[in-house]
Amino acid sequence: EDGLIFAEGVRVDLLAEDGTLDGRLTAEGCLFDRQTKHGYCEGAVGVSKGTDRLKGRGMYFSIEEQFIKILSECEIRTQRIPMKLGRLS
Repeated sequence: EDGLIFAEGVRVDLLAEDGTLDGRLTAEGCLFDRQTKHGYCEGAVGVSKGTDRLKGRGMYFSIEEQFIKILSECEIRTQRIPMKLGRLS
């Protein structure tokens, strides 16, 4: 009940407060600590929420802190970055 969980072929549906689907996390293999609510995933990982997409290899996450860190080969796709970012005026 308070131990570690290991899973392969992970797919976690992220739900909004009203219970509707708000995103999805996928990973090849994960180790999750129920007590600390922290986890580590190896292999290919991905997170999608709305139009935002993150993918890479290896991931550390914390449910309590609402924190996700992709460890390598990270790719981020989002529409939240202004088009003029990095351009000279």
